[in-house]
Amino acid sequence: MLFKSIRTRPTFVMAIKLFAIAAASLIASSPNAALAHTRFQTDDAVAATSSAAGEGKQTLRSPEAFLAGFKQMGLTASLNTEDPKMPAIEVDLNGETIMVSFSDCDAKGCNFVQLLDWAIGLSDKQVNAIKARSITTEQFSHPLWLEADKVMAFYNYLVIGTDGVTVQALIENMAYFIDTNVEILTATSDTPSK
Repeated sequence: MLFKSIRTRPTFVMAIKLFAIAAASLIASSPNAALAHTRFQTDDAVAATSSAAGEGKQTLRSPEAFLAGFKQMGLTASLNTEDPKMPAIEVDLNGETIMVSFSDCDAKGCNFVQLLDWAIGLSDKQVNAIKARSITTEQFSHPLWLEADKVMAFYNYLVIGTDGVTVQALIENMAYFIDTNVEILTATSDTPSK
């Protein structure tokens, strides 16, 4: 990938910091945020072990169910519940690692998913181009410049609500998110295209 040299796998602590910043308004406005748990004992967790979940057809709402579904779909994924209000799954997809974080969770599952990706080592010119583009161009992925850490975070919120979403639909959204981030980085690159 073109930007592999400037992209790196984040630590979980950095990912949670980025998610906390990007998701602060959503969590603050969510009446159920305080009800989050580190483990979700739902029918979804059981359903994720079925062949339908493995094929991406079962609608899910819990992090554990999505983790099982990602693994059954052949993806490398790991769940971290270090922050009980925002459990997160690190997922490798199409050569990229992104974080999938869950919020507004209760015992029945979660209502929101946040996708997070990031780039480091960007020039000031590229950072400014990404910021300018985000103001003038509607995008699936939203950039957030963290000046102190010199990290450009890309995020998007997905509503899974009470009906849930299939693993396949989430994977398709994740792939589109990654493609959008690569397109943004490519379009704002300091390197002239050949």
